[in-house]
Amino acid sequence: MDVLHICDSDPELFDRNSTTQLLVIQWLSTMAGLYNLFVHPFLCLLICPLGVLANFCSYLGAN
Repeated sequence: MDVLHICDSDPELFDRNSTTQLLVIQWLSTMAGLYNLFVHPFLCLLICPLGVLANFCSYLGAN
C-alpha cells in the first residue's frame, strides 16, 4: 500500500513540483530540528521545575 495515497479521494496537501513549497517544507524541517536540539531541552529544564513548584504550592494551599 502506498503511504502517500491511503485514500484515493483525499486531495494532495502540497504540490511536489513546486519549488517554493518544497523550500518551505525544508525550512520547517530544519527549524524543527534546531528547536528540538537547542531550545526544547533547556526550556524543559526551566518549565518543568516551575510546574512542580506550582503544583506543590497549590497542594499546600488546598490543605
